[in-house]
Amino acid sequence: MYKCYIELFNNEATFKEITKDTIPQKLYEYMREELNRNSQKKLIDSDDLTPLTYLKLKFEGTNLEKFMHLVVDEAQDYSYFQMHLLNEISQNSSMTIVGDLGQGIYNYKGIASWNKLIEGVFKQDATYIALSQSYRSTVEIISVANRVLEKQNLNLIPAMPVLRHGEMPKNIRVPSKDEEVKLIDTIVNEVYGKKKNSVAIICKTLSQCKELSKKLSKNSSFTWVLIGENENNINMERIIIPSYMTKGLEFDATIIYNCDDENYIDNDLDKKLLYVALTRALHLEYIIFSGNLTKLLQ
Repeated sequence: MYKCYIELFNNEATFKEITKDTIPQKLYEYMREELNRNSQKKLIDSDDLTPLTYLKLKFEGTNLEKFMHLVVDEAQDYSYFQMHLLNEISQNSSMTIVGDLGQGIYNYKGIASWNKLIEGVFKQDATYIALSQSYRSTVEIISVANRVLEKQNLNLIPAMPVLRHGEMPKNIRVPSKDEEVKLIDTIVNEVYGKKKNSVAIICKTLSQCKELSKKLSKNSSFTWVLIGENENNINMERIIIPSYMTKGLEFDATIIYNCDDENYIDNDLDKKLLYVALTRALHLEYIIFSGNLTKLLQ
């Protein structure tokens, strides 16, 4: 099956006929080259697993029993094809699908509309329930995060926090890059002074995390753990972590790093990454930036 799959991509005429020539030429060439490169390394990309599994089910079948019920979390980051495949292996399309479109950070393949999922995959045989209650953050933190959610223009119901008040998130302009470490140490001392324990510095990207980690390891009064791509056991006390890895996590306090108008710009991905970052704090949130604060928070 895998050999046939590779042959499909390497036969341009057949590929275009099957796809009805809907794939742009440059994208097709990239897909073909990436598939061949992975094949030489004896690797299978996660994006190829779904069609390969689907082909196996349809042409070779399986002796495995279907699942009585499937629960899918973070569903906004699944593709419609992946959902179709999961539906194929569940008994009577019995599934619970949970997700937040406001946190969908894989725009090129993720779900953009629950209605499209219901119509396209489940043929209208599904019940949609909107959940708006947030139990993690304070009223003040959620109100700031909702500014970014509203700018996504997804017509989503803003999160409604339980009635737990706290301090307003603090917007702090850093006079210069040289003073970042001093400011971060001051924030950590303030957090500990308020009897809170876990602090996360949330950077937009992993490369920003690595750069900041080097600074802190040399000059900070505290030790910090850099969270990369392959971490299993995370000590939450003081970590540096990229925004896209924080989904599902929560911290007593967060420091949203480099939140200026050059780092977080007005595009779909940045809106989602910033929204994810802003919804991780339980009690305290510090938004630090140099230059001008991102327009997503104005």
